[in-house]
Amino acid sequence: MTARAAIFLSLASVLGCRSQGSVSTLPFAVAASASDSRDEVLRARVDELRATVATGGVRLDRVLSRGFLAPHGQVTSVVDLAAGECVSLVAVGSAAIRDLDAHLYDPSGDLVVEDVEVDAHPTVQLCATAPRRIYHTLEAFDGQGAYAVLLFKSDRAGLDAVAHSMGGHPGSATGAAGGDAALERRVGSFRDGIARRGFQGYGDPRPVDLGDVGGMVLPLLVNPDRCYTVAAFADDEASTLSLRVLDGDLDEVASDLLGGRDAALQFCPGAEGPVAVRVERRSGRGAVVLHAFSADAAGVGGEGALWLGVRRGMGDQQTVREMSAAMSGRLSAAQVVAPQMGAVATPLPLQPGEVRAQAMAVPAGHCALALAGGAPRVARVHLEAVEEGPARVSTGLQRGTISAVARCAAAVTLNASLRVMAERGSGPVEMQSMVFATPVWSSPTALEATSAALAMIGLADVGLRLVVPPQAVAWSTGGFATLTVDRAAGRCARVGLAVGGDDAITLTLRDGNGAVLAVDEGFGAAAVRRCGTSAERLSVEARRTTPGAAAAALWLRWELDGGASGASH
Repeated sequence: MTARAAIFLSLASVLGCRSQGSVSTLPFAVAASASDSRDEVLRARVDELRATVATGGVRLDRVLSRGFLAPHGQVTSVVDLAAGECVSLVAVGSAAIRDLDAHLYDPSGDLVVEDVEVDAHPTVQLCATAPRRIYHTLEAFDGQGAYAVLLFKSDRAGLDAVAHSMGGHPGSATGAAGGDAALERRVGSFRDGIARRGFQGYGDPRPVDLGDVGGMVLPLLVNPDRCYTVAAFADDEASTLSLRVLDGDLDEVASDLLGGRDAALQFCPGAEGPVAVRVERRSGRGAVVLHAFSADAAGVGGEGALWLGVRRGMGDQQTVREMSAAMSGRLSAAQVVAPQMGAVATPLPLQPGEVRAQAMAVPAGHCALALAGGAPRVARVHLEAVEEGPARVSTGLQRGTISAVARCAAAVTLNASLRVMAERGSGPVEMQSMVFATPVWSSPTALEATSAALAMIGLADVGLRLVVPPQAVAWSTGGFATLTVDRAAGRCARVGLAVGGDDAITLTLRDGNGAVLAVDEGFGAAAVRRCGTSAERLSVEARRTTPGAAAAALWLRWELDGGASGASH
């Protein structure tokens, strides 16, 4: 039996799935002999493809082409797409074809998308927003033998189902550019690149009409178990785009403000719910496509493994020197007198999980605040202060790549050691400390709370201003406390609670009607924030999960302009 007859037979079994007719009704219904073992491999591949791909949302439309390819031979087929159609064109070859390449071209000859990976099952995909004609070209790059090209139709979600079944990295064009081949190639190239890092399409790519210059806000539903990539693409070379993601309190989660033709950012949310994606055009005109992608957070390595955009309050790539320069001014504003900055210690080379220690002495009647960070190679460090007598461990607070811990001494010198560990990444980690007199708003019975408050103040974002010095919290018998805050129009109000130690606390922010606006839980410290254009009266409820003897605690109240951003602690 000829190779062509064998491939006809294997395709007959595939077409039988579509028509539900018997193989004997097809023109080449012949039995295979033992000598056709090479073509049996192709038949098995086609049958497996039929079983794994042609499932929910994906259907086999037809066999686009079939036959035999000599070395470096090519075959071209025409495909007409209706508006809204998505197609996957999958080629398979017999065992003697080691590498097949597939390309899609538009009628002008421009390449739309291609799959040139070293394999014998190239897959190219396309969604059309308007009726269009494309040309599928298949080439035997290495080897020769029988081949078949199968045409599947689906919705956009079906593209990922086909890609998962075929393996590798199929070439995909979104079609969201309205047929603009150059824009489709750029979107497809970006999609293929981040697919190699575990990100797959999340929802449909969508065209955004920004006019000549303008912006638009679109909702995106997120889950804390996943990380997200959001990208915007402009077809006009003169376009400059910016991209932001804002959470429910209008805090900026991540951004790309470089002003390029394309913009992209990534983030791993801390809670489930909608976020706002704001895309802006500063110059240019023409089509803009917005596309979101998601990945399993654990699979991609979480926040510390992201590489696109700037993450606010989660992945700020600040060095210890940059943070300490800003920290000194914020402490002075919080009535901390003459903080004496120590020298930056020699960077400590750390591997993931490795711990290094450094001695720290806090004079009587003073406080010390220490920083550790290793940006950009170390995405997260863990810093803690360990006291010898009595033995206790104080864990530092985290903002981006920087960790900070504070300790205050009463009537005698406090001797402790600072322990630092690289949690994400490896490389040199810097440490720096500063010493100053205990602030006037502290008390001998509230040194734990004072230490937590100092770390919160030091790590606060630029633009945050303390409204009043930290104030003592009056706990009820059941470990409950409240605070009323008047937020001015067009401004943000941030309220923090500093307890220190391992005391678990919950802060709940409510509006004037009692509706919950934000909740934050923490050990030793927590903070909530609210921004808005209209003035309002807010209430903050604090609850200790282990009530009993009332612990000393401090309220911290900040404000800032409504357009600024900040971290949780």
